[in-house]
Amino acid sequence: MLRVVLLLVFFCVPGARAADVLDEQAFTERYAAMLVSSYEGASVEVIGPLEVRVSGVGEESSTSFLDNAYGVYLSDPAELEGVLQRFVDSVGAMIADEDNTGDLASLFPVIKDMSYIAQVREVMRTTEGADPDAPFPLYFEPLNSDLVVMYAFDSEASIRFASGEDIEALGIQGKELQIRALDNLLAYLPEIGREGDDSLSMILADGNYEASLLLYDEIWSRDVFRVAGDIVVFVPARDVVLVTGSEDEEGLARARGLVSENDFSYAISPHAYVRTADGWARFEP
Repeated sequence: MLRVVLLLVFFCVPGARAADVLDEQAFTERYAAMLVSSYEGASVEVIGPLEVRVSGVGEESSTSFLDNAYGVYLSDPAELEGVLQRFVDSVGAMIADEDNTGDLASLFPVIKDMSYIAQVREVMRTTEGADPDAPFPLYFEPLNSDLVVMYAFDSEASIRFASGEDIEALGIQGKELQIRALDNLLAYLPEIGREGDDSLSMILADGNYEASLLLYDEIWSRDVFRVAGDIVVFVPARDVVLVTGSEDEEGLARARGLVSENDFSYAISPHAYVRTADGWARFEP
């Protein structure tokens, strides 16, 4: 019953916050300001809510998520300064240009869309002093014409996207890399569940990596999802995966309505994708 209530609240009042608590954007800006004041020579750019790009005294830079930090803050908003300081301290080694090699055991797959890649490219292009010929800093692989698979090092302090150099240092690529990262994620996630019925259901996991489960081939079968026709998913955000059938007009209409009527944080794609023998393809009924 609790999950049903949460599902209804999510689709009715997304992003609700107490008036005296910093929202994600304000928290991110406070964090960025503290980083700049704490580390001489650091370059910090706010890309979006809970997402910052940090460069140290060398040429290396990385994009970090502040989801974990913000979650800690929400558990006790009175401790804002202490939480910020704790997480600012945790990135000191990277800003100081010390060894920041990621741990393979903490590498998780992340689904994004091509517009995110374009957004990062635009940030690079418009950043003062940026090298227009610099290689793209984040590693990604195409999933289909719309979606890409990226990889992130998820630690207690932050979630940091992997660069091409990070992946090269790990010594694995391609399908082996994806399998290892997915295994890490499955070991981390609580029990994977679903809410709804055979016409339209929603994947439930940890609230961060639901979209990544598109890579988990074992669950995408008619034994698990008894839909009408082929399995069709909508992934409007990283924590939202809606499942219906290619021949279920009512389910498709309900899913499209939920996607169009909600303003999702960490948006991915408004489109539907159908499960095929080759993976996920844009669904064009």
